[in-house]
Amino acid sequence: MSYLLVKRRYDSDDFIKLMNEVSTMGGTASTLFHQKSVHSWTKEDAIAFTSTEYFREIVDCVELNDKDITFISLKYSDFIYKVIAKELDEDLFEKMKSLGNMSRKLRELDIAISSLQSAEYDIDNLYEEVTGDSLYICVFEDLNIDEHSEKYSMNNDDVREVFKDFFN
Repeated sequence: MSYLLVKRRYDSDDFIKLMNEVSTMGGTASTLFHQKSVHSWTKEDAIAFTSTEYFREIVDCVELNDKDITFISLKYSDFIYKVIAKELDEDLFEKMKSLGNMSRKLRELDIAISSLQSAEYDIDNLYEEVTGDSLYICVFEDLNIDEHSEKYSMNNDDVREVFKDFFN
């Protein structure tokens, strides 16, 4: 079996035909992995997410046997991003899911920081309504996830290195 990375184009009839053809050939494809819990990801979902992060190109992943991969690659060459003729071992699959969890946690952290900043601003406005003065003590104003986003994502060379052999 091989994996085919396909540029995502939901608005294209050819993309829909490609996915339907993959299904009739007995292949499997990533489906709405960004909406699923990481714990329910298939290997195709994990590869689609990780390759999207790795290549910075939004892709879906299809698993087919080698003969069908060749046929599909030629027929739909406009959509094909890359063919990966390797098996995904369980250890790397778990690491891909962990990367997805890190990404989700970073989004949660960003939302939490925004909520803190909003609450802090609201408290100051309420204080001003009560006293007529503003204390404007902004403890959370400069908080952001920029440093974390670099460290805990594919932007970190150490993280990128983990997936390099699989994608090259």
